[in-house]
Amino acid sequence: MPEIIVNDQRIQADEDKPVIEVLRKQGIEVPAMCYHPALSPAGECKLCAVEVIYPEKPAQVKLSCVIKPAEGMEIRTDNQRVQRARTTAFR
Repeated sequence: MPEIIVNDQRIQADEDKPVIEVLRKQGIEVPAMCYHPALSPAGECKLCAVEVIYPEKPAQVKLSCVIKPAEGMEIRTDNQRVQRARTTAFR
């Protein structure tokens, strides 16, 4: 199980689950209109955007329904960049 950092908290994440499920299991609500755990992720609504920082790489906004946890990954769920991405997706 990879260790990831979510909003400055270290957690063990199931590498076979999408990040959105890992976050929700930790009690972190991430909005999504097109995600359902029984279906393949579509990434259509783009509301599940989070900021992801991989070691040695710049931060990127990614869709939490389509990415899987990776060792050393850092995730931000509620900063300005994430809010802007979600607002843009909702328009």
